Amino acid sequence: MGKRPQRRFKSIIGFSQEEIAHIARAFAYLKPYKTIAVIIGLLTVAASLVELIPVYIQKQIIDQAIYHKNVKLLIALSGTAILVPVVQMVMEAVSGYLNTQVSLRMSQNARQNLIDHIQKLGFSFYVYLKIKEQVPYLSRFFEYLDTEPEIKEKISAKAVDSFQGDIRFDSVGFSYRNAENNSTQVFDNLSLSIKAGSTAALVGSSGAGKSTIAKLIPRFYDVDCGTISIDGTDVRDYTLKSLRRRIGTVFQDTYLFNATIRENLLVAKDSASDEELEEAAKAAQIYDFIKQLPDGFDTLVGERGIKLSGGQRQRMAIARILLYDPDILIFDEATASLDSETEIAVTRAMYERLMGKTRIIIAHRLSTVINANIQDAVEMKECYGELQFRNVKFSYNADIPVLEKISFDIKSGHIVALVGLSGSGKSTVADLTPRFYDPDEGEILLDGHNLRTLKLHDLRTHIGFVTQDTFLFNGTVADNIRYGKADATPEEVINAAKAAYIHDLINSLPDKYDTEVGERGTRFSGGQQQRIAIARVILMNPKVLVLDEATSALDVESEKYIQMALDKLMKGRTSLVIAHRLSTVMHADEILVLDSGCIVQCGTHDELMHADGPYKRIYLSQFEKYSEKKN
Repeated sequence: MGKRPQRRFKSIIGFSQEEIAHIARAFAYLKPYKTIAVIIGLLTVAASLVELIPVYIQKQIIDQAIYHKNVKLLIALSGTAILVPVVQMVMEAVSGYLNTQVSLRMSQNARQNLIDHIQKLGFSFYVYLKIKEQVPYLSRFFEYLDTEPEIKEKISAKAVDSFQGDIRFDSVGFSYRNAENNSTQVFDNLSLSIKAGSTAALVGSSGAGKSTIAKLIPRFYDVDCGTISIDGTDVRDYTLKSLRRRIGTVFQDTYLFNATIRENLLVAKDSASDEELEEAAKAAQIYDFIKQLPDGFDTLVGERGIKLSGGQRQRMAIARILLYDPDILIFDEATASLDSETEIAVTRAMYERLMGKTRIIIAHRLSTVINANIQDAVEMKECYGELQFRNVKFSYNADIPVLEKISFDIKSGHIVALVGLSGSGKSTVADLTPRFYDPDEGEILLDGHNLRTLKLHDLRTHIGFVTQDTFLFNGTVADNIRYGKADATPEEVINAAKAAYIHDLINSLPDKYDTEVGERGTRFSGGQQQRIAIARVILMNPKVLVLDEATSALDVESEKYIQMALDKLMKGRTSLVIAHRLSTVMHADEILVLDSGCIVQCGTHDELMHADGPYKRIYLSQFEKYSEKKN
């Protein structure tokens, strides 16, 4: 007998007792807005009562105004009849607006409550999470909210505004646990130190624990024993929200929201301007792709970014993290989906944009971690310019060798030219010299030091790089030249421009050195951009110079000026020159001929011309083409 009313009650309202309990809990989110809720209720009741007024007015018009021929009363009642629907409409509009605002704020508060709680659940919650499609959303909401947090936040935890970026692991032990609470040990007494502003690379075989370190720092998991500290404070003493706000992480498995490209980037910084979005996209090598889309930055990416390729999604994530601008950056296989050419471009851009940040790079391909600082790396304050390649072997892909154990020396102040057909490995040698890549075997020495043992900043301070594809930043001419030396005086900038044979042109412009160069230097011709870049290197004053096809795409007039500038630049510097046109390297101290990654000839121009080999054949072939064009 006692159960029948309960079943009838369920059938009438359509909810179970559990669902009723959830609804009651949901009403707790209304508590901060109870005053507004009362107003909404009163307005709703008042609007309902107002509906009765027209009936009353109609009766009064008939019984009083018309019957007694009271014109004034008739006008008053008629006016009231017209006004009543307006008042009702206003009350309903106000009630609807307040109702929408309260519902929105309740939803936002509930969502934020859930997000704050989910952040404390740890990664294991997601590993074993099974979405229950048939369970009502409200039930799932409270089920997640009732899940015991794995990541505990101390009551005394403090918020942090910024980090210097010193990271320490002290005797850390950690094990993964599955749903049955069985454990798999990953670390036992792990200790390491990463200095603020440095780049640390974590490499090793699959399962070695690289990605686990990436997840422990922002507390996606907590250690079993030992401590992880940032700037001398245990990460557990920071609030989770502020800790993760200052740490940016890019994983191989990138998540994009079902929204536009612009909205996905703005997740990192909702106040970002269009210019900031474009700069981040350019640095991540995704800008050109976006601009060719019909809707550009307003293109929808689909659920989880399904409309984009894996590489495009990764570049989007990198652009987002560049926009985010955290103090500590963790890249966990962040470029794994990129081709080699894009990978090196993105790596260079990240190196430039993230200078001074603490960076942790986890990679399977060792070519992606060549920017990492070696602990106790050798400082190199002075450089004499002795460069040596010793049995250097290199490949972009393991099965396709590019260089086959090449060896050569460049004495301080000497010029060595690399020539050969396209694909022979010339530009690869150029990229290895400043450590854009590291060799697979062998070693490269500068003044007797293996490049791997030198601080990367010191190494690149002593090496100037001029390529065919010059990059100018969106700023003034003076700003672009000063990238070679940030504290250069105006006189030093002008002297560098004069040495690069670009001063007269700059001085003829209305704004002279304050002239804006435009995005990627578009306001200047290719030859003019090249000379501005050369002025930048002259200001940098490196001891070693690498010129990679620096004049190959220029007209004869531009090439003449640039060759004059390069001749002045190379004077007294150790120079490695890569050229397609042999006329530009005839006066080199030594010419190395590459073929299929091997040095097949070496000597001066005259020596090589007296020998019957590939250099002579290439030279004669170019000379014949030049003669045909001239005739």
